[in-house]
This record gives sequence, C-alpha cells and structure tokens, in this order.
Amino acid sequence: MNASIIAQSNEIDFHNRLIAIVDDDEIFRSYITILLMQTGARIRALACSDELLELIEREMPCCIILDHRLAPENGIYVFKRLRARYPDLPPVIMLSADESQTTAVKAFRNGFDDYLQKRNLQSGEIEQAIQRALANHQTSRCGAPAHDTPKFSSARMDLINNIIPCEEIGNIFMQVEEIADRNARDVGALVIRLSQWEQILFRFGKKSADDAMTHFADRLKAALLPNEICGRLTDNTLCCILVSDVDAAHLRLRAEALQSALSFTLPIYSVRYEVTPEIVGTIRSPGGKDLADVFRQLPPFARNDDDRRSAPKTQENVIPAERHHVSVSSGFRG
Repeated sequence: MNASIIAQSNEIDFHNRLIAIVDDDEIFRSYITILLMQTGARIRALACSDELLELIEREMPCCIILDHRLAPENGIYVFKRLRARYPDLPPVIMLSADESQTTAVKAFRNGFDDYLQKRNLQSGEIEQAIQRALANHQTSRCGAPAHDTPKFSSARMDLINNIIPCEEIGNIFMQVEEIADRNARDVGALVIRLSQWEQILFRFGKKSADDAMTHFADRLKAALLPNEICGRLTDNTLCCILVSDVDAAHLRLRAEALQSALSFTLPIYSVRYEVTPEIVGTIRSPGGKDLADVFRQLPPFARNDDDRRSAPKTQENVIPAERHHVSVSSGFRG
C-alpha cells in the first residue's frame, strides 16, 4: 500500500502548533481562520509574502496555506523562493479560486504538498489536507521502510525532474480523481516502463543503469506537457496523467509521441543499446474506478526479451487493447 495512504490513517494533533494562512483577501483569511480555530492550532493570518517571511524568521509554522493568486506575486513564485531559502520548509498547501484542473497540475508539479479549491471549502476538507501534508512530510523526513526506499537512480531522477515520488503518488491520484469528478471530466492515464533498465543494471552495473535513467529523465522532462502530471509507481515504471482534452484517439497519439520522444541509443562500452519504453494506457471516466485500480488492470507489459524484440516499431504498434485502452510495445537491440 502507498505510504501516503497509510499516513492518512494516523491523525496528527494540531494543538498549539502554528499554521500560517497567506491570502490577500481579508475576508477569506478570516474565514479560513475560523474554520481552523476548532483544531486547537495557533493560526496566523497573513496578507503577503513579506509578512510570512517575518513570521518564519521568528517561528517556523508546521504548515503553510498559500493563495495561488497572491497579489502582487504569484503563489508558485513565492513557494519557489521559500523552498530555495529554507531547505527544511514545512508542508505548503495551495489555495485557489481557479477550479480548472490545470491549476492543480501546476501545484503538484511545482512541489506543493496539496491543493484546495476555495469554493465551498469546509473545515473537514482543510483539516484533512493539513493532516495528509503533515503525515507525508513526517514520513519523508523519517524515511520509508527499507524495502520501499527507491534506488539512487530513481531518487536522483525525481529530484531533477520534479517527478512525484512513490510515497506521494496515492495522494495525487485522489486529488486528481476528486477534481475530475467535480468537473465531469475524463482523465487519461499512461504507464511508462523502462524495462531495459533492469537488464542494463544486471549486465553492466549501476553506473550504466544510472546513465540510462538520466538520459531517460532528460527526455521525459522535455516531453511532458503543461497539463500532465508524472509520478513514480516503481523504480523503472512511471505514470503520466493527462487531465484535459482526453479521448481514446488523443491518448493513443500521446502514447505514440512519448514512445518516440523517450527512445534513445545508449553506448555502453563497445555495445550500443536501443532503449525504447513500453507504454500502456487507459481513460478514467467521471465517477469511475480509482486510478490505482485502473493502473492495476491495464494490459500487462511484454514479459520477456523475445516478446519485445518481435514487436515492430510502426504506427500499427499503437493498438486498442479494449474499449479505452491503448498499448505501445517496445523494441530492444543489444
């Protein structure tokens, strides 16, 4: 089970802990303060980033709730400044009056711990968001169990490319599902597996495997679109969530484009490896299954090298596995 989901079951006591609310709308600041007063936390309602910096210099909050459209600055810009200045920054939750899924994607891709829409915000909703953020932050600082710890290459890839790590992806799934259901929108989901990574690791060692993953990470960073979220499922398997303008044809074309963009030739000693990812995908309709369940039910990847070598790399490679499923096979040549 995902670490973030586990964390949600362990409630954290807010009593006497400092929570900062940063919003230039005085009425909404007061509203959020009232919602959180019953938690027993100490609430500081602030109008701008300068006031937040003054507070942090005196006492670091346990959680910061930051408005997206914070005049005269953008909330994302403020968050990036804070993260660069304070390496031990506590969890930061974005508040936004914009109900578009694109804003939520921007929040997650830029490293916010959670995202809340201002419209009809209830006390239980904001309390749960703070609970999740604190629990996930505590888990990441204390460290996950040894068998759940990503390998060095995975950690480096996530750090460089803002890929959502394994321990946080479950929370992102729930947020995306909630927003999609509220707006009656389909969500496209692709799973991208770099199967050759394990083969390179066992045949040539960790450095070569890290080189392959670094090349892959660079290409992935360049290939992702602004409305796509990328997260890690396992060490060599990623998910890409498409949250707008998604239908079966678009998903098929996007899978094909990603396979082309993420394919490369890696020189290892006297051998040149053609590395091509395997990609399968589906569309989740509003009110449908959880994304985690959707991923588990996707068509399986090729099970061995013979299957991968026999798959032709042509447009016919992108075929419907069932009504809303698409799959892209991969080739491997050593």
